[in-house]
Amino acid sequence: MYFLSVLICIMGGAFTAIELLPRPEVYITSPIEVGKHATVTVKTLPGTGCSIEYLLPSGEPSQSQELKPKDADANGICAWCWQIGTNTTPGKGQVIVTVGDTEKKTYKGVIEVIKPISSP
Repeated sequence: MYFLSVLICIMGGAFTAIELLPRPEVYITSPIEVGKHATVTVKTLPGTGCSIEYLLPSGEPSQSQELKPKDADANGICAWCWQIGTNTTPGKGQVIVTVGDTEKKTYKGVIEVIKPISSP
């Protein structure tokens, strides 16, 4: 959902409208089992550039090929889905999402990686 604000200023008898961009919404799946797929979704303005970095619980950056920069689609969605490796040590990994082309904003979140839940 977009929350658009418009500010109208009177300057020399003329009206100027300034559109304030909505704050992007970032959604992260957590907790996630080792070996399962994690997802991060950003809702922003269509065409906005987005990038992601995922630091494993060990602190090392993920080498997943799925974590490439992209532009938001016509609905303003950027989404990434990647597998948490089967050798990943359970713990808290960090997600760093950057949104914007000229004025970039960075958002941080946590993915808690847990041991696989065994079925009865």
